Amino acid sequence: TATRVAAVLRAGSNCGSCRPEIARIIAAAKERSDAAA
Repeated sequence: TATRVAAVLRAGSNCGSCRPEIARIIAAAKERSDAAA
């Protein structure tokens, strides 16, 4: 649910404030993936 996403991301769920946090998580995951390859 949106509430759970907001809790995990520590950001709002209805105004787009979670987008920077999601982008940071994706970038960190890509960095880890590239380092493992």
